[in-house]
Amino acid sequence: MHNLRNANQMVTKGGSPLEGVTLAGVNKTPSVSISNSGEISAYDTKDALKQAQQLMALSSNQQVVPARQVATAAEQRQEQENRQAVIAKAQESDAEWSALGAALADEIQEQADRDGFLRRICQGQTLRQGELPRVPMEQNIAEAIVATSETQMGYQRLTSKVMNPPEFQIKANVRVAQIDLDQVSGDLLDKAYNDGLNAIMVEEDRMWKRAADQAVGLANPITYINGRLNPRYLSELRTTVTGWNLPVSTAILSNDYWNDINGDAEWATMLDPVTQHDLVLHGQIATLQGMTLLTDGYRAPNQIVLKPGEIYVVADAKYHGSYSTRGGIRSEPTSGANSGETTKGWLMHEMFSFVLANLRSVAKGQRI
Repeated sequence: MHNLRNANQMVTKGGSPLEGVTLAGVNKTPSVSISNSGEISAYDTKDALKQAQQLMALSSNQQVVPARQVATAAEQRQEQENRQAVIAKAQESDAEWSALGAALADEIQEQADRDGFLRRICQGQTLRQGELPRVPMEQNIAEAIVATSETQMGYQRLTSKVMNPPEFQIKANVRVAQIDLDQVSGDLLDKAYNDGLNAIMVEEDRMWKRAADQAVGLANPITYINGRLNPRYLSELRTTVTGWNLPVSTAILSNDYWNDINGDAEWATMLDPVTQHDLVLHGQIATLQGMTLLTDGYRAPNQIVLKPGEIYVVADAKYHGSYSTRGGIRSEPTSGANSGETTKGWLMHEMFSFVLANLRSVAKGQRI
């Protein structure tokens, strides 16, 4: 199996470990200091929140990146040679090309499990051959939102305590141009990885967001946020869900709200900021009243799902939604020869089902 990346290790753009460094902020904003133990070095809650926001901005702007992308000059040359060798070897045989696609699919699967909103806030089940998705209803629920494809949602009335959502495929058609293969560019692996990630993990998250948006107004009204976000709005959203006797575990905020949080002293007295840099770099920035606060502001711009001004409060996974897979993302080698194209690649696909099983379990806020 090809080992293409250490997905968990983040470093500076220059290749230095994040532990024990001070990073200049984006656009001359305050710097970020990280201790040797990996903790953000802050003198109070407000400073910790501000530095966490800066760390996410550095990630989004590619100033903090996975270790696979950068290294010292000598290591960069060696890494580039290694990656070129991987691609060159992959072209030698169908088996090697297939193995490279399988390795990319495994890494996309790993990141989706770790970073995907849908997978973090919904219950997952892995189905074996012959098994069907089964979602037990935790409350007396009359209606749910069920995905019938990766882009289509529908309402379903429930007549039993167990529902069986339909399965469908989520696909990523990853292609590499022949001229790039001939020139053996190491960047091909990054491009293929990001194309697959956009088509699978990001599409899963967009699927959840479409379902959550369809639920707005059916059980819980939308909360309009006039001006800056303050703790009262978040408490109102939380109460909207807990009023149905549902425990709340997560709030997902668009990145623009962090400016409101950092600029308001009231937040600093209520939030418990996350200071471990690896958690911040996966979108977890604070907790409030038992809720974990997540954002996609750390992602590359084309992988951001939330629109400006959007915020969602979500009940515990067992009361909210469910998804199923069949053991991971599969990869099949492809060629453009049959359609007159000089490309090679992989068709990555997964069997998936998703149901937002309780319309009461999510509340949305929107800035006006």
